[in-house]
Amino acid sequence: MQNKVKGKLGEELAKKHLEAKGIKIIVQNYRYGHGEIDLIGLEENNFLIFFEVKYRKNNFYGDPESFVSPRQRQKIIATAHAYLLAYQ
Repeated sequence: MQNKVKGKLGEELAKKHLEAKGIKIIVQNYRYGHGEIDLIGLEENNFLIFFEVKYRKNNFYGDPESFVSPRQRQKIIATAHAYLLAYQ
């Protein structure tokens, strides 16, 4: 399966899982500059949550969070700030 197809599948699975837990997904694939946030959700108590989705069949090669580099984290944070400035 191609990486883009896997990524989209992972995002859809994550979206369904989060919605089942009561999180309302308000934005999917938000882009700003060179950054992207896979899912942005809203909890019942109006907390905004930014999600980076990593699709893996198992944890054999490590936990998903270990696949987000410091540079990627910086991009996610900058993109989240841009979203907050634009929409809050």
